[in-house]
Amino acid sequence: MKIFRIFFYTFLVLLIFIIPFYGAGRIVIPGWLKNHISSSLPIGSELQIGQMHSTSKMGVLYKNLIFKNSDKTIQVNLSDLIIEPNLDISEPINFRVSSGLIKSNNTEFFIDNLNGKILVSSYGDKDYSILGNLEELKETEKSVFNNVDFLINGIITNQKKITVLAKEIDVKFLSPNGLVEVKLSNLDLTSDFDKDLKTKIEASNLRLDLSNVGRVNPNRILIGEKVLLTLDLIERNVWQMPIELKAENIKAISGEIGSKLEIKGIGIWKNATKNCILYDVLSGKKECGKLIDVVGIGLNLIDTNKKGKFEFLADGYCVTPNAGCQQIIESSIRTKNTAEVISKTMISGVLDPIIGGILLGALLSSPDNTEAYDHNASIKVIGNRILLNGKPII
Repeated sequence: MKIFRIFFYTFLVLLIFIIPFYGAGRIVIPGWLKNHISSSLPIGSELQIGQMHSTSKMGVLYKNLIFKNSDKTIQVNLSDLIIEPNLDISEPINFRVSSGLIKSNNTEFFIDNLNGKILVSSYGDKDYSILGNLEELKETEKSVFNNVDFLINGIITNQKKITVLAKEIDVKFLSPNGLVEVKLSNLDLTSDFDKDLKTKIEASNLRLDLSNVGRVNPNRILIGEKVLLTLDLIERNVWQMPIELKAENIKAISGEIGSKLEIKGIGIWKNATKNCILYDVLSGKKECGKLIDVVGIGLNLIDTNKKGKFEFLADGYCVTPNAGCQQIIESSIRTKNTAEVISKTMISGVLDPIIGGILLGALLSSPDNTEAYDHNASIKVIGNRILLNGKPII
């Protein structure tokens, strides 16, 4: 979500500068241009410009730009922005930013070597796009996006589409139980913005480092291939976030875990005090409520070589940090070739050996009366209490 906000505000600033510049058609009086740009800003936002100079290519160099949005939740600092005209009317503007900083309430992103151009498909329909390349987008000690190519369609309309290609991304974030690191190779992202948000991410390789989650285990690193992630943010009476992840050839340091992995779930926003649009939800406004429940959870791990299966189904209520209510999780587990599947997850470090042993015992004592699975078990969490097949384990 932060990434979408970063793209939105960065290119809002670029757009504010580019449109009046191109409309003038030439270098005009710097003072007049600065006033024109300031009057084009969204109400309540602020803009500071350190210096303005003309370039040898009939362009303008803006130095030390600072932009703040109306509620001061986002600040964009650009060390320099160069905007230069082209003779090609379908690509009328080029722009460059050597370095910059984007700040939100709880994070900072650094950008290096941003280059792009404005594409015009139709002047009458205001069909404008931005095509560009970003050498690096980095969040302090957390996220790195290297060599990113992007295309943003519909930059001055309500309907926008973002396409991003990246050689590699390295994202670190702090979960409630410890640091998680995700690396993706050959990323292909498409995202459509309108009244809802629809996102699709494909990657050739995945590396998921869970070694610092819970008790430290250096072997708790998963590797996968052919990754497909879909994530939407949609309003269906309340705001919801359906998410689905698929990957193949799942391995750990200890060896292969499964040939196919599928994970899905739906996040539910609650406690909203007004009807919010997509932009408000992405901005994290308090009156839009917050993510509280995660329901329809499904995890399927299949080992086609040894005909093993692991299925986890759950509904979780009040499960997010600071939800403000007692968490309740109702779930079930079904397995095929139970001992083999559970032992692999324990050896890999994904499943704690103590919990894995308890779970294995519960499964083996609960046969499943279907051909698809050998065993099943139920798990219920109420606050700090955990019930396995109706019996407390904690």
